[in-house]
Amino acid sequence: MGPASRRKRCGRAGGGRAPPGPMERLRKLCRGRTMTFGVPLLLYLIGGSFGLREFAQIRYDVHRLHGKVDPTLKEKLKQNTVTLESEYEYLADLQLKNRSGKQEAGEV
Repeated sequence: MGPASRRKRCGRAGGGRAPPGPMERLRKLCRGRTMTFGVPLLLYLIGGSFGLREFAQIRYDVHRLHGKVDPTLKEKLKQNTVTLESEYEYLADLQLKNRSGKQEAGEV
């Protein structure tokens, strides 16, 4: 009996196994590589895309709400004339005064 004769008998009624029923086909499908790896991967990718979109939208909504500045505060900031250069000059003068005070007292 070769493999060809076994193949003939499997599908026939009365000889060999009966053809698989719907539950058997479903079990076989669930055990396949597509269901084990492919479907979870697709769900992860699609779900991640929707989740990322929602979180990005929340970020932009919060920025839009908290990004507005009060007009009185804006005017106050415009009146402030402190710049990086003026602050540097102020700190350099302050440091020079502290050094000269220590030198006069004999501390170096």
